Amino acid sequence: MIKRSFFGLAKPRVRYERTDIFPMLQEVPVPDQVTFYVDVPYERADSLTIHVGDNISSGQKIQPLDGHPAYVVASIGGTVSSVFSHIGNFGKKYTGITLTVTKGTAEGQFKIASGEPSLETTAAFLRNIPGGLPAGLFSDADKLNTIVVEGAEQDLLGLTRSYLVKHEMPALKQGIAVLQKITAAKRIVLTLPFSMASEGSASGAEVKILKAQYPAANPRLVARDCLGITIPAGEPCERAGICFVSVEAVVSLGKAYDTGIVPNRKIITVVKKSGDKQMVSAVLGTPVGNILNLCSETLNDNDRLIFGGPMTGTAIVSEGCAIDVDTDIIMVQDGGQIPAVMDRACINCGECVRMCPAHVPVNLLIRYLAAGQYNEAVDICDLQACIDCGLCGFVCPANIPVFQYIKLGKYEFARLNAAEANHA
Repeated sequence: MIKRSFFGLAKPRVRYERTDIFPMLQEVPVPDQVTFYVDVPYERADSLTIHVGDNISSGQKIQPLDGHPAYVVASIGGTVSSVFSHIGNFGKKYTGITLTVTKGTAEGQFKIASGEPSLETTAAFLRNIPGGLPAGLFSDADKLNTIVVEGAEQDLLGLTRSYLVKHEMPALKQGIAVLQKITAAKRIVLTLPFSMASEGSASGAEVKILKAQYPAANPRLVARDCLGITIPAGEPCERAGICFVSVEAVVSLGKAYDTGIVPNRKIITVVKKSGDKQMVSAVLGTPVGNILNLCSETLNDNDRLIFGGPMTGTAIVSEGCAIDVDTDIIMVQDGGQIPAVMDRACINCGECVRMCPAHVPVNLLIRYLAAGQYNEAVDICDLQACIDCGLCGFVCPANIPVFQYIKLGKYEFARLNAAEANHA
């Protein structure tokens, strides 16, 4: 929801919706096939540890490349039907694994290894639980002073995190206790949306209530406004001793150590073409099409599927794409209502500059990015100070895809710097 001031030079306000009323959660049936994407490039078939025809048990740890630590835990049992190279955003390469689902489950390897919570066991089996545990929780564990449990939605229209705070408080409390046990963090903070101020008292964590104005839940703004710590541009939050963990990951962590079974279902907010929302629970790896069928949502030509919300979401190629640990929102946009994106020059209206919470001169930045001058974009226009909120593109009257230019610019700058370092 956007509210504009009567005075043209004042900053318009984009507000989160209230999230204290939720649709009934519906369970998506187990699909015939599931697909997992492991964060390691598929290079040669002879280097794989997993092959077509292999039987996989529910809860089994799959480490497709011998000697590489990347893995996924099978959300359900089945037979490997394909192993393939998957290319994600900006050309990032993954190893894709598709299972044909079979009946019957097993406890999995975590049941044997679990018991007293430890960082080692968590790293070995629980990185890919619903919600996803960040890499910094493990690589910088001894440097962390504060863990922020994100109970507020990152993007607009989402309900997933708020739903979990409302309905999974015992597991959330257990997960927070696990984090306290396995890390050196002295402070665990739970952030909540303004409409759920009374919900966090039973969590065992320090509670911070966020403002209703978007993007109050952005990690860098939370660090500044709630913790009094400014994260330098271009540096990860972990370098300042802060790690952000989604509330779903903490709930999943609590359930895993309580039951000895790795949770396998992801909670997702589905935003339909009509604007109506549905809450669903789906096994990790479920194709998007199965979820849309449950929601009685039909895709037509030119309709758009998006993983994420309206500000920072990413379009996906088809309903055959599988949900992953961080899929909080699935949006469907009607092809006839998608705003046109224009390849045109900035009209210098200043809307993006007024909206930018990081005070980046976006109107100048977009010129450098459009020209492919990425070093200049960093040095002159503070590209690295951008917090990736998407407000600039949201308010652009010229329909320039500003946010996409910025994401591409950051990627290209990092790639060029890495190439220079390798040839130094």
